[in-house]
Amino acid sequence: MLRQFLREWVVEMLAQLFEGSTYQILALFVDLILVTIVLYRVLSIFAGTRAIAVINGLIMIIAISVVARMLGLSTLYWLLQKGLTAVTVALPIVFQPELRRGLERLGAYKGLAHWLPWIQPKAEKV
Repeated sequence: MLRQFLREWVVEMLAQLFEGSTYQILALFVDLILVTIVLYRVLSIFAGTRAIAVINGLIMIIAISVVARMLGLSTLYWLLQKGLTAVTVALPIVFQPELRRGLERLGAYKGLAHWLPWIQPKAEKV
């Protein structure tokens, strides 16, 4: 039953994907590639920290939430949504040092000045 449901869902999504114009399909693929690159870079920043375990947990909760929504498990879906809201508020508080370090690394990234020339790293005062 679940296998049949997923098969029909995938076929329907693919049909919707390819019924657009060539421009829409190209824009969709460019969008997917950009999102993939950004996610990879963000995950590589947090690799080796405590935050990666939390990110894995969040991905698992979101995946279970999507499955619960698809299967019509409204109570489980509601609980997961409320839990995600609480986690969204708590995470910046718990991981403030890691977030600060990650933002500092992003700000110190020299390649950013290549893409955004108006951003110039400031020299540190001695």
